[in-house]
Amino acid sequence: MAIIACPECCNKISDRAEICPHCGLPRRFFTLPNASTVVTPSQDKFSGDYKSIKAMLIAFSNDWRSIFGAKKYIARSEAKDFFDKYSKYTTILNEPMVHEYIRSNSATIGFTVVQAQKFLNLMTRFLPLVQEHNDMFIEEKLVSEKDYFDSILKLVDPNVKLDDEQRRAVVMDEDYCLIVAGAGAGKTTTMAAKVKYLVEKEGVAPSDIMVISYTNKAIDELRDRINKKLNMRCYSKVVIAVCIL
Repeated sequence: MAIIACPECCNKISDRAEICPHCGLPRRFFTLPNASTVVTPSQDKFSGDYKSIKAMLIAFSNDWRSIFGAKKYIARSEAKDFFDKYSKYTTILNEPMVHEYIRSNSATIGFTVVQAQKFLNLMTRFLPLVQEHNDMFIEEKLVSEKDYFDSILKLVDPNVKLDDEQRRAVVMDEDYCLIVAGAGAGKTTTMAAKVKYLVEKEGVAPSDIMVISYTNKAIDELRDRINKKLNMRCYSKVVIAVCIL
């Protein structure tokens, strides 16, 4: 047994102690396996820089309020960017000894184990909470914009009324939205309504919208509904798909 100085509080301790009896620093932070080299928390691969973690927790709290506080749909790309930005810290803060170090030195490092655990809990629930947020956003939009959706295509055909699934497709602001339906089910109608909604409710310029179809018939219908009857000058074109076997 040897007497060494604790890297955190500099008090003398046994090199076989599991934690420093003075400040609570875990053993892994002052003795490397099979060596007598002294290490500090910032040098340990799991400890991280505690000042950086403190700054991260502040940024996380601000970003969390920003992403969930805004009354808008959270697209998958936005959710992925958020999750990727903070997920690496879950490995660090899930380490039991790092957890214990934070518990014993919260006054020094500037955050508590409660704050660290709150971060871990929110990250675990992040994706389900995004889905819950988006579901609630769509439901609220369908209610608040009911009158608008009831007459959204009045200029095209006064008798046309979007059903619930079509309205959800229009409101959903996902990176990619795939509508699968049979012939005559209303796919072209939904596309026309989506364009009108983007322009009138989301402030998108018609010139920034491109409508693409694989048939001349469909593109003619879209031009008639969007460009002429709705008077929105979007760019439309036919894409010719060639499959070589």
